[in-house]
Amino acid sequence: MKRITLSALFLCLAVYAFAFAETSVKAEVDKLSLSADKFITYKITVASTEKLSPELQLPDFKGFTVVSQGQSSSMSLSTGSVENSIVYAFVLGPQKEGVFTIQPAKVTVGDQVYATDSFEIQVFPAAGSFDLPEIPPSDSQPQKALPEDETSRITL
Repeated sequence: MKRITLSALFLCLAVYAFAFAETSVKAEVDKLSLSADKFITYKITVASTEKLSPELQLPDFKGFTVVSQGQSSSMSLSTGSVENSIVYAFVLGPQKEGVFTIQPAKVTVGDQVYATDSFEIQVFPAAGSFDLPEIPPSDSQPQKALPEDETSRITL
């Protein structure tokens, strides 16, 4: 009898945990505007009270190059619940100036599909970069070079 009661209790706890499993998916960027010589960090965080094995479908990072990527996971225990968390991080470098949209990522956890927010990113010209004006040819005569002996003399 004791064995049946223990099994029933375990089954009830498993059903309770499954019924109240919570999953959240969030994307974030560290800036919405940057110069073309800087980088942006794009993160996707998946947190759940159930065991995680998410399938990640990344957006096309149009206008950006993935410079670096990484993944970290953690598990936190609190009174009566366990939360698993996975963070996917991408360092993106802009390919050119302009306005680019990072479309939503899709994350599948179990049989649920979650979509993140999209982000509009403004890329400005690199700091200190500018286009040099074109100098038209001069009609004046070129200056003559000084003789060798005069250019090597230094007078103080």
